[in-house]
Parts: sequence; C-alpha cells; structure tokens
Amino acid sequence: MTDPIVDEVRRIRHAHAARFHFDLHAICEDLRMKERTCGHPLVTLPAKPFVAAERRHPEGAGRVASHRT
Repeated sequence: MTDPIVDEVRRIRHAHAARFHFDLHAICEDLRMKERTCGHPLVTLPAKPFVAAERRHPEGAGRVASHRT
C-alpha cells in the first residue's frame, strides 16, 4: 500500500538532500538558516537530563512477553 502524501514528502526530502549532495551537515545548516529567516518565533527548550535505560525501565518493565502459537 502506498500513501501519496508520504510519497510526496519523501520525494521532496530526497530532492532537498540531493541539492546538498546528501551531506547531512550541509542539509542541517540549510534548515537552520530557514529557521532563522522564516519570521516565526522559535522556541528552544532546555535539554532533558539523561536517564540510564536501567532506571527508565525497572527490571521486567517494558519487556515483551513471547507468544506461543
């Protein structure tokens, strides 16, 4: 199944990346420039503190049980 909206977004994203020879740093700098010049207020949120995976998911929490058929 294909979604025409997803296909269009992917086509545009690919064309944008191709303009910068798929250089991630150049792509990000272009997006940052568009943010600075778009005229809309930008919000910068403080970074969330890092929490180790063991503390986020106590033992057993979030594990997927195996299903037998």
